[in-house]
Amino acid sequence: MAADSLRLLYSHNFFWSSVPRNSRPASWFKYSPLERLQLDLLTTLRSPFELELGLSYQIFDEFAGDVLSLSPRLSFNTRGNLVGAELSASRFILPEIWQVGADLRFLSTGAPEGFDRPIAAAGFNTLLRLWKHWNLFAGLAVPFDGEALQRQLIWSAGLKKRIPHTPHVLTLYVGNSQEQSLSGRTLSLAGDLPDLLGVGFLFSIEIESLSQLPARLF
Repeated sequence: MAADSLRLLYSHNFFWSSVPRNSRPASWFKYSPLERLQLDLLTTLRSPFELELGLSYQIFDEFAGDVLSLSPRLSFNTRGNLVGAELSASRFILPEIWQVGADLRFLSTGAPEGFDRPIAAAGFNTLLRLWKHWNLFAGLAVPFDGEALQRQLIWSAGLKKRIPHTPHVLTLYVGNSQEQSLSGRTLSLAGDLPDLLGVGFLFSIEIESLSQLPARLF
């Protein structure tokens, strides 16, 4: 992201077996004080409450002429007091049409999902432009832990729609990845929920030159 830019995301998902109950809304704020440096904050809006703070830096940028895009991220999550690290890479196989990505993830423990030891996983994702501003995406996380692997793989798939002439992106998805946090994208949720399959949407808006926003508005 460019320096002084802010990206706001709001997600709302529902467990398939109990729609429209048992929803899990969440908000995510991403701000870049400097070019390639990003601070982010995620908060869930209903129980179980979760707050995640993250810091990432883009080492390589494909759009700046590098071979691929590469970014490490460090985070802390209050739900289980988890410390996490992630290294993600992506590249367009066909420019502006087909993108593939992969990442390595590490959690200090698997709490509160019941793992009292560090958990590592590999993530894979792809994005395919179908037509104009319509994109198809899919993602999968595979933990490097036998017990976690037997429980469930984390996956999601859906459509992304960039709304023309606006900074908005709307995402419609299905899967068992219930939130955007590192732990939520790595391990299945524990609890007495009837199942983990969910459907929902994610809406985002990007604000460039945030410090100049008051002058532009007033």
